[in-house]
Amino acid sequence: MKYTSPVLVLLLAMLLASCGKKDRHSYDRKSENAADSVSAIIKYELSGTGRGSITISKYRTDIRIDLEKSGDEISRESRYISGGYIYFYVFNAGQLMPVKMKIIKDHNYPKGFAAFMDAGEFIPRMNKTGTEVVAGLTCDVYADKTDGSSFSVFGGQYVLSARFSGNIITAVSAAINTPIDSNYVKVPANMDFRDISQ
Repeated sequence: MKYTSPVLVLLLAMLLASCGKKDRHSYDRKSENAADSVSAIIKYELSGTGRGSITISKYRTDIRIDLEKSGDEISRESRYISGGYIYFYVFNAGQLMPVKMKIIKDHNYPKGFAAFMDAGEFIPRMNKTGTEVVAGLTCDVYADKTDGSSFSVFGGQYVLSARFSGNIITAVSAAINTPIDSNYVKVPANMDFRDISQ
């Protein structure tokens, strides 16, 4: 596996922009409500400045994100979201190291993968501009007037399309309320993830 491809570096940069800064508030674990108990699998294609695919699998409040770079070489990476943290792997001194970082829901939060199953957290501060159908589902379209980014959201929770920073991320399939093996989305228990939250 190669984790240093340009697409994955770009996607990691997008993700980290939503973590680590504390100029708003950190994730507060919500009590399980109807939205939290729904399982989903959404597959996306990435175009624009990067090329690849993303699959986000959700079981209750646990999420797994699988990234795949397309092109001459295929690179894959998996990340996990659980208990207000994102778990992932970085190269440090030539070695692959498991780390975790607290998710911060600041102004950059919509551009991170944690937000793709949590749109209700940020759409109240955006302008609704219309509707569109993505992956067969009717979505409300929201625009951020500060930077021109836009997000198509299904059911007030699921981002099915996003456009920001030259990237276009679009769902090609969305299975909402579908059976998922809970073990598939769990953080690997045999790994010691070092906390790099600031």
